[in-house]
Amino acid sequence: MVCCIVDGARDGARVYDVLRAQLGVSDGCVRRAKHVPGGIQLDGVPVRANAPVRAGQHVALAIDAPGMPGSATDMAPQAGAVDVAFCDDDVLVVDKPAGLVMYPSPGHPDGTLANRVAAWLLAQGRQCGLHAVQRLDAGTSGLVVFALHSFAKERLTAQLHTDAFVREYVAVCEGWLKPDVGSIEAPVGLLSRSPNVFGVTPEGKPALTRFRVMERRSTPAGEPCSIVRLRLETGRTHQIRIHMAHVGHPLVGDDAYGRASSFIARPALHSQRVVFAHPVTGERVACESPLPPDVAALTASV
Repeated sequence: MVCCIVDGARDGARVYDVLRAQLGVSDGCVRRAKHVPGGIQLDGVPVRANAPVRAGQHVALAIDAPGMPGSATDMAPQAGAVDVAFCDDDVLVVDKPAGLVMYPSPGHPDGTLANRVAAWLLAQGRQCGLHAVQRLDAGTSGLVVFALHSFAKERLTAQLHTDAFVREYVAVCEGWLKPDVGSIEAPVGLLSRSPNVFGVTPEGKPALTRFRVMERRSTPAGEPCSIVRLRLETGRTHQIRIHMAHVGHPLVGDDAYGRASSFIARPALHSQRVVFAHPVTGERVACESPLPPDVAALTASV
């Protein structure tokens, strides 16, 4: 449940008005709660959303209660390691290994990170939701944020493309990227289907990536490369990989947008840091992830 005390400005309003104004609850959350016994309460008593309220009363709304769609129990639990960076009743931050698909899809019906997380949550006795706030490519390692109920998902999603939600990556790209600090702004969209191919196209959606070069070195083969810290301002499919290739510096090991590497078996990209405002308390949450062995070995050897 999420709850609040009706403030004086809402005296005489409806429960619905309080939920929207004081908690920022969406119409969708209210609609889902209507179908759950006791899903909307006023001073502990089930009521309709249009019930009048007085200042000082206690309003509560069920979020992802049993029977609601989006529960972790809807996902087939499958055993597997889950590296937890942060967890409370509202948010879960997981350090994803490279090579693991985020969510089930027609091509990957199971064996995904979400299947593992569902099993982990059930093992903790958690009956909650499971909503990915942002997603990583299968080949990308690092931090990914899950909301554990729909209210948290809505609050975090609203932050996602603002300064309140920071997503920083470390990548190793081919060549010596210049200048030291800059941005890449180019629309990204679907170029063709069967298979789906994405790239920079005038018909694509706006995409902005900011970068800072940390070091310029050479690969073990003596080829120039750059260790780059990147910040996403938008979240298009394969955005960093496409943008780096677009400016002539594809990620080392990215055989889709550049070329394969004998030093790393996937694109050298790691989600290293996430910062966001907690969806319920508003407090700042910051998580960092160490470089995985394959990227660490590549950066140590250059």
